Amino acid sequence: MNSIDWRYLQQPLIIFILAVIVATSMAVVGDQYESAQIKKYDKAVETLRTTHTRYINMVKDIDLLEQYRNLYSGYKSSGL
Repeated sequence: MNSIDWRYLQQPLIIFILAVIVATSMAVVGDQYESAQIKKYDKAVETLRTTHTRYINMVKDIDLLEQYRNLYSGYKSSGL
């Protein structure tokens, strides 16, 4: 009787084990993919922050240059 039961259960058990292996593999690969994408995202955010900081510094430099240009024009017009 046990051999008859095993014969009927053998194929479903093999399919179940293969399904568990495939599901586990997909979960591991998915986790690795997610980690890689998070690293890319973090790098992109850092690049954006760096670019934004450089832009703000450039705007400040342009404002400072404008102030110096106005002072220079004032000194030049006064004959200094």
